Amino acid sequence: MQFSKIKISLVLTLLMISILYSNIYSLESKTSLKSKIKNALNTIVTDTSSLLQQTPADNEHTLSMIGSAMKEIETNLIRIGINIETLDKVLKKSYEDNSKTSNKVTKVFEQMGIPKRNITTTNYEITPVYENEYFAANNSYVSVFKGYRVKNQLDVTLTQKKMASDLLDKVVLSGPVTISQVTFSYTDGFIKSIKDSLLEEAAMDAYERAKSISPTLRISIEDVKLINIQDFSVPQANLLRYNYEKAYISGAGPSLAPPTFYSGKQWVTMNVGVTFVIVKE
Repeated sequence: MQFSKIKISLVLTLLMISILYSNIYSLESKTSLKSKIKNALNTIVTDTSSLLQQTPADNEHTLSMIGSAMKEIETNLIRIGINIETLDKVLKKSYEDNSKTSNKVTKVFEQMGIPKRNITTTNYEITPVYENEYFAANNSYVSVFKGYRVKNQLDVTLTQKKMASDLLDKVVLSGPVTISQVTFSYTDGFIKSIKDSLLEEAAMDAYERAKSISPTLRISIEDVKLINIQDFSVPQANLLRYNYEKAYISGAGPSLAPPTFYSGKQWVTMNVGVTFVIVKE
C-alpha cells in the first residue's frame, strides 16, 4: 500500500516536470524565433527578383507569409521659397534695390538664428522687361521697355512651424519680397527611423499570421529563411502655394498675427514577405 502511494506520487511529479519543461521549451522556442526574425532583418532583400535565385535546400519545407505595418506621421521639415524682385529702368538702381532688400532678409535670418547651411540661393537673374501696349492712334501693339528686373530666389529649410510662420511675417516687411511656396516634407533621418520600426513590426506581423495557421496546417515554425521588403510607401511632400506679400498686410497694422501652418498627418505603410522554415508534424 505504502509502495503504491510512493509510485503514484512519483508519476505525478514526473508529469508536472514534463509539463513545466514543455512550457519552458515553448517559451524559449518562441523567443528564439523572434530573435531570428530580428537577425534576419539585417539581411533584407529589397529586390524581389532575386527571390527567383533562392532555392530551398533538399527536403526543406518553407512557408511564405505577408506582413504589414502602418503608422501615422507628421511632417518635420518645412521649405519656404522666398523671392526678392526689383524693377527699374536704370539697371544699377534695380540691382542696388535688390541688394538692399536681400541684405535686410539676410539680417532677419541672422536675428532668428537660422543657420547658413539651411539657406540656399536657387536662382539669381537680371533680365530686361518688355510689355506689349496697345496704341489706338495706329491700332497696333508695340513692345515697350519697362525696365530691368533683378530677381533673387532663396530656399530656407526649417524644422519648427512656429519659426516658419514668424519668418514669413518678417521677411515680407523687408521690401519687395514674395513667398512663392511652402513645402511640408520629411528629413531623411526621420524616414529611416520610421522605416526601421515598421520593418520589424511588419516582420513580426508575418510571424503572428504564420503562427495562427500552423495548427490548421499541422506544421511547426523552426526558422526564418528570408525577409524581403515588398513595398514601403511614404507620403509625398505637401506643397502649399502661398502667395504672401507685403501688399496683403500693409494696412493691417501691428496687431496682425503671422500665419499658422497645419501640415496634417499622413499614413506610412510597409509590406514585407517572410519565408519561414517549417517542419510537418
